Amino acid sequence: MRIWTATMTPTLTMLLLAPLAACGGAQSGKNGEPSDDVIRPVTQGQLTVAHYTTPDGMKGLVLDRTGGKFLVRLDGDDAIIQLTPEEDRHGGELRGHFLVTPDNRRLLYLSAYGGLTLFTERDELHLSSDKPAHRLGPATVAGPPVKEKMKYEILGEELAAISVRVKNPALTSADASNLAKVAEALRAATPDMLVRYRAHDGNSPPSIEWTPSNVNGVGFGGGSSQSDEKWDRSKPGLARWGAVVKGYSEPESRGNHLFVQVMEGYPPPLADGTPGLVWEVDSTTVVFVTLDGGRYHVDCGSQAVDNGAPIEKGAGAPTGWPAPLQHSLVGITEVTALAKAGAVPTKVGDDLIAIDDQWNTCAQKVWKRAKNDIDRLKTADIDWSTRSGRAEALLEKWSETVRRDCRAASSKLEVALVQFIEDRNKERQSLFEAARARFAK
Repeated sequence: MRIWTATMTPTLTMLLLAPLAACGGAQSGKNGEPSDDVIRPVTQGQLTVAHYTTPDGMKGLVLDRTGGKFLVRLDGDDAIIQLTPEEDRHGGELRGHFLVTPDNRRLLYLSAYGGLTLFTERDELHLSSDKPAHRLGPATVAGPPVKEKMKYEILGEELAAISVRVKNPALTSADASNLAKVAEALRAATPDMLVRYRAHDGNSPPSIEWTPSNVNGVGFGGGSSQSDEKWDRSKPGLARWGAVVKGYSEPESRGNHLFVQVMEGYPPPLADGTPGLVWEVDSTTVVFVTLDGGRYHVDCGSQAVDNGAPIEKGAGAPTGWPAPLQHSLVGITEVTALAKAGAVPTKVGDDLIAIDDQWNTCAQKVWKRAKNDIDRLKTADIDWSTRSGRAEALLEKWSETVRRDCRAASSKLEVALVQFIEDRNKERQSLFEAARARFAK
């Protein structure tokens, strides 16, 4: 709905109403009120009760605010309707108030400058007072606006009501990252708390979020988190889980780091029908925890729900549940975040950071050996800053030397991450089996 804005300045609007105030001045002194015979211009909005009409006189109404509430009676209608003011702000600035009927219809708009607008089905009509009016009687249509809830709001309330945080307030947001706490939630869960993820065309897939958004792990800049290699589950090591370890190093950098690069094809979409629990609902985002302890953010906003509810009550028959452990990959960032959330011992994250430090120490030693080659090239007739031609070839040669000579650190990180994933997956598999045995009854 567009908002009518008066083209007249506030001063001009008040001056045009000066005759109204003058007429009111004739009653000065009644009821013991002081009288100074000063004519005070007023705006349309400052009149406490009056009749208003459109410029063409086709529509009119009485607006009464003498009793502390807005009451209106449209010409030709006996109903006296109570209106509720609702602020209209833009960029934090108050522009006016919508005056809303009990059936949640915006009937009038009172601007901050005192202008009054009538909304019809198609039009926004400026109103001005043409005559005084008697106070209206009690409202025949009263009450606050009854707002029709959107589908996503209804779904959000229904899911929040069966969420872990509501049913078991002792558990925190961070506990959804902790497999021991997830096990506790599953043991306490009742069948009516089970839900399942539903995939619908047009909806964004759930995102893997091992920890709450305010719990962040150690992250490094400079390197890439993506690999050109295609994911092949038959490969050994971290590649089985969808990633490779790649060391990043630069001759002038004091921070050379190891990165877990995600391979093409990871992550696969969460399987349709995956069962789990709603841990909590944050606005339009559902924190969905699978029966194997996977933690996801699922968009349940208006557009997503219109395409089809991404979270559906009931887990379905256990015989139709997708295989567990659909996503297991973690790197230094994820593990240190889990440690920060209290889901794993702090030492686990610290040990990974120590391996990264080993890589950096090793890389610094290799780049010191490269210093003479680099200095000679810098003094040659080339622009070193462009990093092209001979400069690029030299850097790639020494980068490969770093990767070769410091392979012990990168291999150590890969082994540690694979061990972490496999140990955690054993716990997750146990969670899933226990849940299946319990809820299959």
